[in-house]
Amino acid sequence: MPSTASLPALLRRAFRVLERPEVAIALDADSLVVRVPGEGARWEAGSTQTVAWWVVGPLGHRVDIRLVSGTGTRIRTEAVLVTEVDPHDLRARVTVPALAPGPYRVQITSAPGVLDAYSAPVTLAPA
Repeated sequence: MPSTASLPALLRRAFRVLERPEVAIALDADSLVVRVPGEGARWEAGSTQTVAWWVVGPLGHRVDIRLVSGTGTRIRTEAVLVTEVDPHDLRARVTVPALAPGPYRVQITSAPGVLDAYSAPVTLAPA
């Protein structure tokens, strides 16, 4: 939970992110926005990376973090990075699996399927 002194700065950053057309979304009572990895991220296989997000609302369901490929209705899970994370932790450390090099997205999803949030594309590279 941010301190009240940093709350205005956090809100300014959130509004700047949400003004970008590729991430503009309507926030519901339970919403989550992936903030890391950001645009242009490059991850090497075997490295440890941070996935971070903002959450709005109580979001009582634990979340899983996955690496996915595809877009729209053709999303395919390539790897499950971590499961059963408390969404109010606001971050998790993950180990990047050895997958084919190329573009992927990080997906944060609640176990009952109530919520799906995606990162900007991240490029996977060999170690």
